[in-house]
Amino acid sequence: MTNALKVHLRLFDIHGITLRVVTLRPQTGVRFSTNYFHDTWHILGGPDASALLGRLLWGLAFQRLPGTLVLIDREHLVPTPFEADRPDPILLVPDGLTHIDVDLLACAAVPVHRRRSAGTRSPSPSPSAAMT
Repeated sequence: MTNALKVHLRLFDIHGITLRVVTLRPQTGVRFSTNYFHDTWHILGGPDASALLGRLLWGLAFQRLPGTLVLIDREHLVPTPFEADRPDPILLVPDGLTHIDVDLLACAAVPVHRRRSAGTRSPSPSPSAAMT
């Protein structure tokens, strides 16, 4: 994995807070899964997934802009190898730089899944829109 890592950056304004959501491009062939076992969340993947996760975390460690987070979702997730359960999305948030709470996540769920093009801003969703 010596090639430059290309990712999408999506900007969302939600109630006056700008979120910078970094996502993998669809052509990234690495897949992850998640598992909750012994009161601990686990991120599962092979050697390529481990290397990619390390690169994402390394980049996030040097992030200076508040509101930046990494989302690994749908097309990069596969069922767990143990029970074939559906995996949960993976959200990496730098503690101390980005504050995320349940209400903000509920509002962000709508625009993140709509897949806006890179660098565009979506309008602030109303709280009722986040519940649909």
